[in-house]
Amino acid sequence: MDYLTLARTYEGIEATSKRLEMTDLLVELIKQVLAVEVEMVRIVLDEIIA
Repeated sequence: MDYLTLARTYEGIEATSKRLEMTDLLVELIKQVLAVEVEMVRIVLDEIIA
């Protein structure tokens, strides 16, 4: 996954207050994550969501 994809997802999450829309954005991101990238993306998402 490239950083631009992650950044655009983050922008989308920040742009909405709708929980279902945030969930949809995260689901689409996770579908693109390679198995070796899961831990890195989880760490970044922890920072975004927290």
